[in-house]
Amino acid sequence: IEDKKIFIVEFRANVKNTSQSFSLTTRFHVVFQSEREMTAEDLESPGIRINAPAIAFPFLRSFITTVTANAGYHPVILPSINFVRLSSQPGTKSL
Repeated sequence: IEDKKIFIVEFRANVKNTSQSFSLTTRFHVVFQSEREMTAEDLESPGIRINAPAIAFPFLRSFITTVTANAGYHPVILPSINFVRLSSQPGTKSL
């Protein structure tokens, strides 16, 4: 992104219910804007890498629940995620 005051958190979700022949794949983008230009160091900070996804994730959860319910399927409710704990797990690359 050219604007150094903006950064995006992207979630990729694949939801499948084989008993109802249902599948939902989405890429969900949440745009954040800062009052100042973000540096590469800022973007690697825990405030961005952990807190921004933690703020954005409930919107993805709500989106998936709403889409599945409005489509006539049993509503899918994603589990809560502890992003602090997730970031400390070995092998976690995306946070």
